[in-house]
Amino acid sequence: MAQQTKCACLRCQCRVEAGKGVVRDGKVYCSNACAYDCTDTTCICVHDRCDNSKPANQNPHA
Repeated sequence: MAQQTKCACLRCQCRVEAGKGVVRDGKVYCSNACAYDCTDTTCICVHDRCDNSKPANQNPHA
């Protein structure tokens, strides 16, 4: 299983696999949106769950 880390964007909850993602200023982000458009207080990432603080493995249909 590939090692994962959290996106460097403070508000983003996406996981990034080792060797993937977007590197900017020595930090790894899940996408170009997080790497270049997000701020410390606003995440505009296009992925699901970015503004959701709950663990991603929860089933919303349960």
